[in-house]
Amino acid sequence: MTSVISGATIGEALADQTVVCYYATYSSSNGLADTGVTDGINAFFCEDAQGQLKAMMYPGQGLGNPDQIPWVEDSFKIMQNDTLTVRANV
Repeated sequence: MTSVISGATIGEALADQTVVCYYATYSSSNGLADTGVTDGINAFFCEDAQGQLKAMMYPGQGLGNPDQIPWVEDSFKIMQNDTLTVRANV
């Protein structure tokens, strides 16, 4: 995928940008895995190219309603080879 405006890929467009807050939600009824099992860690992980954890974002079941799940203030810089991974019940 590329930007229509600049022609940059998503990684190129986000490189050197800083996250200042995020809104992490899921729409299933039983968590990210939707299994009903409550053990493990349901989270979004942002890691750098070497696998170093930069941020761990805990989602909530907001169903698109900002009154149910608030914005979370955080600050970390995004580099081109960072990854965002969703893990559930691990």
